[in-house]
Order: sequence, then C-alpha cells, then structure tokens
Amino acid sequence: METEAPPAKRARMDHSHEIGENDVVIRSKFWFDDGNVILQVDNTQFRVHRSVLSRHSNVFCDMFNLPQPEDERSPETCPVVPLYDTVEQVTHIISFLYDNIISYNLRNPLPFAVLESMLRLGKKYEFDHLQKEATTRLHLEFPQKIEDWDAIYDARDDSSEIEDVYAVLFDIVHLARELSITTILPAAYAACLCGFSIIVRGIRRQDTSMMQMKPDAFATLMLGRDKLIRHGAKFALTWLYHGRIIPASTCNAPNGCTRAKEKLIGKLWKNEDQHMFALEPWFADMGAGLCPTCVMVAKRTHNEGRTIVWERLPSYFELPPWKELKDYGT
Repeated sequence: METEAPPAKRARMDHSHEIGENDVVIRSKFWFDDGNVILQVDNTQFRVHRSVLSRHSNVFCDMFNLPQPEDERSPETCPVVPLYDTVEQVTHIISFLYDNIISYNLRNPLPFAVLESMLRLGKKYEFDHLQKEATTRLHLEFPQKIEDWDAIYDARDDSSEIEDVYAVLFDIVHLARELSITTILPAAYAACLCGFSIIVRGIRRQDTSMMQMKPDAFATLMLGRDKLIRHGAKFALTWLYHGRIIPASTCNAPNGCTRAKEKLIGKLWKNEDQHMFALEPWFADMGAGLCPTCVMVAKRTHNEGRTIVWERLPSYFELPPWKELKDYGT
C-alpha cells in the first residue's frame, strides 16, 4: 500500500538534502544563477526564486514564512525543497510563472498535459490563478446550459479550449472525477457518447496509445447511455414515435409524411449514435421528407423535449441536479 506524501503546507526546506553517489542530478531549463531556492523532483532540480513562488502560491508563501533551521552555508548554496510530483507537471507550472505566453499562448487551446498540471498542482499548492484558468476552460468546453452546448456544438472542431479534445475525453472524465470537478461531468459524459465503438474499444491518443475508460466510469457512462436513449425517445424524439404528432393535424400530405417518418425511424436505428439525437439542436435532415407544417411541429416538439432531457442529464450519470453540482467539494 502506497503512503501519501506529507501535505504540501507542512513541507519544510531541506538544507541538508543529499544526492546519492550514483544519482545524476539534472538541471532543468529553469536554473537561475540568482535563484534562492531549489525545487527537486526526482533527480531534476529547478533553481528559482522564493519571491516568485510566494507571489503565486499560498502554500509556498506559508512555507517560506516558517522558521527554518539556523545552519551555516555559503552564499552559493540554496535550500532544497523536494516535491512529490512529476517533472513534467512542475515544468509546466514553472513555465507559466516565468515564461507565460512565451511557452503558452492562452488564446490557443491548451494541451491536456498542461491543463492537468494546472489543475493538480494549482489545487495542491494553491496556485489559484492557474487552477481558475484551467477550470474555466473546462467550463467553457463542457457547459451547464443547453444554450452554451448548442453554441459550441458546430464550432467544436474549429474552436476548442483544449487541444485535440476528442482524444482526451476519457482523461478529462477521469480527472474531473478524481478532483471533484462535478459541474462539467454531465456534458463531459455526454461528449464521450459520440461514438459507441470508441466507448468500447477506447480512444487513440496523439502518441498512438489507447485510452480505456476506467471500469467505474465506464459503468456510469453505459447506464447513462441507456437512460438517454429511453428519455430521448420519450421527450426529444417523441415526434417520431408518437403517432398523433406526425403527421400533424393540419398536414396536407399525411400519407407522404407518414412514409417519411418511417424512413427517418429506420435511418435513426441504423446509427450507432442514435442516443445523441436527443441532445443535438434541430438540423434540416432531421425532418427530411416531411411537409413544412410537419417540420415546424417536429422541430418545436424536438426542442421542447431536448430541454427536458438536458435538465435531467446529470441524473442519467448518477449525479445531483445541475444546481447542486459543485467543484472541488465547495
């Protein structure tokens, strides 16, 4: 059983940190000659400035204000603070503190690895502005309001807050579950449902590795998919399955619209992503073959029904109602 590292706020600077004889110490690209503290992650060291860390992190600010051992040292030596994170994560965070837009243009989508570092270390060390920026991007990508979902629906391929977001959907769900970023989970789960074969086989990342959804998240997703299919048919797609809606009472071509509706049902059931039609905004092909009157009735019924489905979306994935969802347990 693994033991947890000591809480960050209890960390103290280690003035006597020693490297084993066989250890090769690597200086990161963030090594400043005038730095006055060394962060050590495994065998990689970052020589940086207390003032910079203190300015951005409440945890480091508190740490540096703690009474430190009075030991003699030369002006060239620095206290060493061991961190129990990954070199990649610490590099991302230090890059933000020192290089900012040189490393990352915040107007562009952020790679998931960077976003994850901002969330994990932002929470752990209270880099509040980094945690807030990353959380905001998640909120924009996976909204709570149906109007915002509609706004990004068509633009998702061209404009996204997260780089190659479809390749990291499972990663995002796992991270949100772990860090209790629950406000994004309903929409994130729904986004994962775009492609049933992908749910089962996994998502191929940019590095060609396959990402499988963890068993507990997979079970939640599949149960939610089943509920979405049933409620989608009952509410958003009721115009297809309820015989008294289409043909409309004022339809001038009831026989033609009946045949068109039957074709639409057959086409829908051949689509492995049929459950997603309950969340999609109305588009022209949905009413293919229907007369203008029936299209108007079907569109109105669809939009009213999908609003109901959206309001119930959190419950499909075993979550509280939208208004009760909180981030980070607060």
